[in-house]
Amino acid sequence: MTVDPMAISFVIPVFNVADYLDRCMSSVVAQNLPRGTYEVIVVDDGSTDDSLAIAQRWRDAYPEVRVVTQPNRGVSAARNVGLALATGAYIWFVDSDDFISRECVQTLLRHCLESNLDLVTFRGTRLKSGSPDSVTFDANLDLEDVQNGISYIAQYNYNNSSCLYLVRRHYIEGQSLTFKEGRRLEDGMLTLPLVSNAGKVAHYSSVAYAYVDNVETFTSSRSPSHAAKVIEDFRYAIGFFARFIEGQVRYANPSALYLQRVRSRQDSYTFFLCMRLLGFPMALRESLAIYDDLRLLGYLPLVHLNRAEYPGARYRLLTPLVNNRLAFKATASVLWALRPVWRSDPR
Repeated sequence: MTVDPMAISFVIPVFNVADYLDRCMSSVVAQNLPRGTYEVIVVDDGSTDDSLAIAQRWRDAYPEVRVVTQPNRGVSAARNVGLALATGAYIWFVDSDDFISRECVQTLLRHCLESNLDLVTFRGTRLKSGSPDSVTFDANLDLEDVQNGISYIAQYNYNNSSCLYLVRRHYIEGQSLTFKEGRRLEDGMLTLPLVSNAGKVAHYSSVAYAYVDNVETFTSSRSPSHAAKVIEDFRYAIGFFARFIEGQVRYANPSALYLQRVRSRQDSYTFFLCMRLLGFPMALRESLAIYDDLRLLGYLPLVHLNRAEYPGARYRLLTPLVNNRLAFKATASVLWALRPVWRSDPR
């Protein structure tokens, strides 16, 4: 395969991942790409462990590696810095505690270049910490149908994770797409317009990315201030989806199946927000006020949640509870009574 100069930029945000960064970097530089055809932009987001020193060792060993430092501003800001610095024809956002399949990039790039794709999608797999540091990539598959983003979502749906896309740099820049800084759920708010607005999208059905469960997710904290921030970010994301869908209906004339899929995704965010209203340490009247606001804005009841896409028992059992205000209020009241008093004025 002939690879054009600076064919791909890997953007890797780093924050306190000293135990995992070597594995990530090794998987990226082991792609057998000719030197000078790729760059690795590592953005250290104010790490307080040895992550920066590890990244600098890789920079010293590989001229393709560039290390940028900044005060801690969050993963979205780090990715945006890397995106602004990227010069490759395509971009791959790789999280620093994960890794990619060895020798997958040439195949993915070849399909992108031959089919002139705005983006290619591929499969990911989730591994537990301590699992083998490699996943098998099949380089002999055919690319699935090339189509525009709306048709692609209607047929295949899409993945929230920005790590499961190889994206043409000029496309993402032309769309003025960046990650929402200071917000959780940032991937979902980027990938929805990223895929929807693409002119040429295709899927390569092999595993190219490995997520490794190493750290607590942001929803695991029980502090009231953390809970308030998570709830605020869920509400922001739900509103983002609603506005985007409204714009698509007005200007893009999407298919009914496309709208069903993205509305189902919005409903899933609303469902998880309601679960957090039940489980987080907050005043009962506050959680009920947020719930009522969701109903007032038309985000409840959940009427678009696709059971085929969300087949688990919790959706089947808890969606009726979320949709019924009396049942939700009764459940919230019982759970509140069983929790310690978190607020000076709990009711």
